[in-house]
Amino acid sequence: MASDLPTEFDFVVLGTGLPESILAAAFSRIGYKVLHLDRNDHYSDQWASFNLRALERFAEKKERKTEEEKDYGDKIEESETLVRIPTADSLVENIRIKYYIPEHLECMMLVEDMNKLFAPKEDDKNTETAISDDTGNKIAKPDETQKTGETDDCQVGISDSQESTKSVDTPNTITGDNTQNTTTQDSVHNPETIDNTQCTDNATTTDNAGTNDTPETQTNDTQNSTTDGSVTDEKTTKNDQPLPKKKKIWTKGELQDSWRAFNIDLAPKLLYSSGKMVELLISSDVAKYCEFRTVCRVLTQHNQFIEKIPCSRADVFSSKDVSMLDKRKLMKFLEWCAGYHKNPEEYEEYKNQTFLEVLKSRKLSEKLQNIISNAIAMVTKDASTEEGLKKTQVFLQSVGRYGNTPFLFPLYGSGELPQAFCRLCAVFGGIYCLQMTADALIINKDNKCEAIITSEGQRISCKWLIMGSSYSPKQYITTDNQRQLSRCILFTDKSLLHSESQELSLLWVPPSDHNKHPITVLELPQSAMVCPKDLYMVHLTMEGSGDPETDFSPFVSQYLSTDGQTQNDEPSEKPSILWSGYFSQPVYTVNEKTTDVPSNIFILDGPSSDIHMDDPVSQAKEIFKHICPDEDFLPKPPHPDDIIYVDETEATAGEGESWVGEKEEGKDDQKNGTSQKVEQTETESEEKKETSQNNLQETTDDSNLSSDQNNVTANKQEL
Repeated sequence: MASDLPTEFDFVVLGTGLPESILAAAFSRIGYKVLHLDRNDHYSDQWASFNLRALERFAEKKERKTEEEKDYGDKIEESETLVRIPTADSLVENIRIKYYIPEHLECMMLVEDMNKLFAPKEDDKNTETAISDDTGNKIAKPDETQKTGETDDCQVGISDSQESTKSVDTPNTITGDNTQNTTTQDSVHNPETIDNTQCTDNATTTDNAGTNDTPETQTNDTQNSTTDGSVTDEKTTKNDQPLPKKKKIWTKGELQDSWRAFNIDLAPKLLYSSGKMVELLISSDVAKYCEFRTVCRVLTQHNQFIEKIPCSRADVFSSKDVSMLDKRKLMKFLEWCAGYHKNPEEYEEYKNQTFLEVLKSRKLSEKLQNIISNAIAMVTKDASTEEGLKKTQVFLQSVGRYGNTPFLFPLYGSGELPQAFCRLCAVFGGIYCLQMTADALIINKDNKCEAIITSEGQRISCKWLIMGSSYSPKQYITTDNQRQLSRCILFTDKSLLHSESQELSLLWVPPSDHNKHPITVLELPQSAMVCPKDLYMVHLTMEGSGDPETDFSPFVSQYLSTDGQTQNDEPSEKPSILWSGYFSQPVYTVNEKTTDVPSNIFILDGPSSDIHMDDPVSQAKEIFKHICPDEDFLPKPPHPDDIIYVDETEATAGEGESWVGEKEEGKDDQKNGTSQKVEQTETESEEKKETSQNNLQETTDDSNLSSDQNNVTANKQEL
C-alpha cells in the first residue's frame, strides 16, 4: 500500500475533522496535490456520526497499547530531526453506556405483575380487589367500564392513522437565499469508505461504518414496531369504536434491532441560516451533497419550566404568553440591536456595562430579559454588551431565511458535513487513506517540516502540513483538563415539551448553582433521520470537569425520568430515558509559550461547546489566506456542461509566426494580433471551403471514373 502512494505532495492533512476537511477541499480545488490521512476507519474524526451498533462497539474497544517506537534512522538525514506524534486516537474518554429498559417485553410485564401482587391494599373505591366492611359484608369490585375509562385517560401517543395526517416538514436544500422543499429523501451523499489496502485519487466517499441509511431502510426497521412490542388496547367503547393505541413500549432487543436507524453525533451542531457555514456551502456548491431541516422550536427555561419563545415577528404577535406591552418593548429592543453597528455612537454609554445591565436599563420585564439573554443571544450574565449585541444580531439576520427560526440541522447528523467537503476534495484529485496516519515528522535545520513518515513506513515529502489537535505532538499543544467537553446522549420516549408534531428543538440552559457552565440541549425526532419512529434523541453539551454524569445530573433529574418505561404512563409524567451514553472530549489548545512549532505546520482546534459551525470556517479561511493570499477560498466548481475541452495540438496548429511575435510584445499588440488572427482565420476558412469543394468535386469525378472503369472490366470478364 505504501509503495502505491506518490512520494511528494503539496499538502498533507492529518485527520478528517470539519476544519481539516474544509482546508483539504480548498487547496485541492485550486490545483494543489493533497494527501488526506485518518487513523480511524471512518471519516469526520472528532465530528463523526455512528449508528448504535458502531457506537457500542466503539465504546467496548479497549485502549490501544503503547506500541514500541520504530527506528526510522534510515529515513532521515544528518541535518534532520525526528518528532514523534501520537498514534492512538483520543476522540472520547470515560465513555459509559447504559440501558434503562429490560431485554424483552415479557420481562417488563412480569415485573409489573409482581408489583401489583405485592402492592399494599388501600381502602379506596377504585381498589380492584374485594374489600370487607365493618359488618363483614363484602363490597363488590368496581365496574369494568370504570376501569376502561380510567385506562383511557392515561393513554398517550398518536395512532398510525392520526399520525399520517400530521404535516411533517420536508427537508431543505440550500440553494442560495431560499430553499427548495424536496419530497424525496433517498439521496444520501456520503463518502464511500476507502479500504485500508487501497488508495485512490478518484472521488471517494464513505458510509461511516453503516451509520447512514436511506429512509427506506429506516422505515423497514420501524414499521413493525406495533407487532414487535407496542402495547395496544383491543377493547372497544360502548359505541363500538376502537380505543386509541398506547404509546410504543421499547425493549433493549428492539433498540438493538433498529441500529441502522440511528445516527449519533459525537459533536452535534447547528447552522445559522445566514452564518458563515451556510454561505460557504452555497459559494462552494457543497450544499448539493447534503440536506437540511429547520429547527422548529427555540425553548427557554423560566421558573423551572420549559417554554417556547417567539422568534419571528409573526410569532411575537401571535404569542399568547407575552403581553401586548411586552411585545412592543421586545420588537423595539430587537430593532435597536439589529442596527447597532450603523450608529455605534448610540452604544458608547453601554460600552462598559454587561448585556444584562443593558436589558434592565431598557426597562424590560424579567420574562423578556430571559428570552433575549438565554434564548436569542445565549450569553451568560457576565457577557459584555458588545458580545450580546453581536450574537443577537446574528440571530436576527438568520430568522426568516429558511424558516421561523434561525437554525438548520443537517439530516443524518452533523458528521455529514466533513464528509461532503472530503468528497469535493476527492473530486479535484485529493487522495484519501483511512486507517493510516503519520508516525513521525521530519524537521529540517530551518525548523520546517520536510516530510512525514507514515504508519506504513513510507517517507512522503510535503510543503505544508495541516493536522487536527489530536494528532499534534505533545510539545506543540496544551491539554487543559479543566476545559474538557462533557457530553450526554439520551434516547427518550417523548419530547421535553409536548407537541402534536415532530419538532426539532433547541434549549440553552444558563449557568446556575447546580451547573457552573451553560448546557446546550438539542432534541431531535425521527424526522431528522437520526433515530427510529416514536423516539427522541437528546444531546447535552457543556464544558465540564471530566465527570459527565455528575455535570448533567441536576438537569436530568429535574426534567427526565430514569425509571424506564411503564405501560400506563400518564401524559403529565416526565420523558423516560431508555438509553444513555456519557463521555468526555478533551479540549486542546496550541501552546503559545513555545516557539518550536514549525512555520509550515498548522494545528486546528477540535469541537467546542458552541452550538454553531462558524468558528471552524473562520479558522480554515484564515489559514488558507495566509498560505494563498491571492486565491479565492473555495469558489464554485464549473458545471460539467460548461467545461470546454481543448486539444493542445489543435490549438497550436493554425497559429502563424506573425501572431506569435505580436503575442510577445504586449497586451495592446496582443489584442491587435487577436483581431488580425480572427480576420486571417475567416479568409483562410473561406479559401479552405472553396478548396474542399473543388477537392470534393474532383474526388467525386474520380470516383465516378473509377466506377465506370470497374464496370468496363466486369463486362470484359463476362464476355
